[in-house]
Amino acid sequence: MSGGGSSGTSRPNDNGGAGNENCDIVERTNLNSPNPAVVASLNVGDILFISLNLGPPKRVEAQDSSGQVAGTITSAALARLIRCLESGVAFEAEVLVISGGKVEVELRPA
Repeated sequence: MSGGGSSGTSRPNDNGGAGNENCDIVERTNLNSPNPAVVASLNVGDILFISLNLGPPKRVEAQDSSGQVAGTITSAALARLIRCLESGVAFEAEVLVISGGKVEVELRPA
């Protein structure tokens, strides 16, 4: 994964909202493949922006406020999450726990 540029990344519009019941995904999960340089700058309570990297393969990424990828998101609802992101619903992830290289977040509509 490279952190440069935004090519191949789809940022949803805020106007997608979370009103779509199908996209009301709230889940605690760990970041996969966490980027140590980005994780070192995170604090509990930080909000990460969730974006869809069109790949291939498609990946759901969690980015810090400067757009650097902190890690990827996997979820039991991953296929639905990808459809929601593609339809313009914005998501965020709040950092709950940082323990070494492990970062636990709560994924939710923005």
